[in-house]
Amino acid sequence: MTIEQKSQIGDFLKSKIFWALLALSAAAAIFLFIEYKVYVLRFWPYMLLLLCPVMHIFMHRHHSGGHGDHSGE
Repeated sequence: MTIEQKSQIGDFLKSKIFWALLALSAAAAIFLFIEYKVYVLRFWPYMLLLLCPVMHIFMHRHHSGGHGDHSGE
């Protein structure tokens, strides 16, 4: 990732649009949890199990080379 790309991401995180989308997403999540609490709680263990491989994929996205290869630091 270049410095220019990091700057664009940082600018977006500081923008009013980002905070509006974050507030809207939080409000939607709260509403859905309140209205569909029974369904959310019923499938919570399965969602956690599905979250593990997804987190593994995203956490290793920027991982290049083999384990122990720290030549880029």
